[in-house]
Amino acid sequence: TLEGYFVTEGGNNDVGFRLQAPNGGYLVNLGRVSGRYDFRFLLAEAGPYTMVFDNGFSIVTGKHVSLVYRAY
Repeated sequence: TLEGYFVTEGGNNDVGFRLQAPNGGYLVNLGRVSGRYDFRFLLAEAGPYTMVFDNGFSIVTGKHVSLVYRAY
């Protein structure tokens, strides 16, 4: 299980979010997420997972993402 939250600040307070599995595929692709986003994902396979925060759609405004999580 991977659970926690992240908060985005700057611009419209939005950022793209994806969760990549060890096999390279994406378990979650939420597109843009605004403000605070709470999550809880049940992970079926062991290995490294990657959280991808993407601000590529905003070429002018930088963002700040604060992340709190735990895996168990």
